[in-house]
Amino acid sequence: MPSGLADDNNLPGNPHPVVCGDASPDDPPIRDEAAEGETHTSSHNIKNNLNTMHGQPLVFNKPCRYEGCANIEPHKGSEVEGVLYLILEEDLCKLDKYEGYPDHYDRRRITVYTEEGSLEAWIYVAVKTEPGLKPSRKYIDYLIRGTEQHGLSQQYINFLKSFRKN
Repeated sequence: MPSGLADDNNLPGNPHPVVCGDASPDDPPIRDEAAEGETHTSSHNIKNNLNTMHGQPLVFNKPCRYEGCANIEPHKGSEVEGVLYLILEEDLCKLDKYEGYPDHYDRRRITVYTEEGSLEAWIYVAVKTEPGLKPSRKYIDYLIRGTEQHGLSQQYINFLKSFRKN
């Protein structure tokens, strides 16, 4: 997990993370920070408009299969777009397992800004990072398909396209 995520950016931390069997209807929705185009649970998109996290740029410093995978880390003046999903409690446990929580990713609460206002959501932040990693073209194309499918901004799509390898 990037150090100082909650402290450096005045973002709400998650000192008592929900564990399987402990979620409630009041828990925040899951946010797919990379808008990867598919879900792995029986969820539904709760916002069809633009959803943004301020102070959290998308980076590719999560080691995975000889490439850099998507992650976020604190950086003032940056933001990342994504999609919000409302998921069932049992699916949060499935998503935790899929994302490798808590060994590969930490689940955190963060404020997400929508056209209708702000709300709290769960995100996954990489536990182990490595500077200098680059995403594969296949991975970037996968992210771009997801952003296009979910109607994220052309500016954000162009940002992702800038990571394509030749």
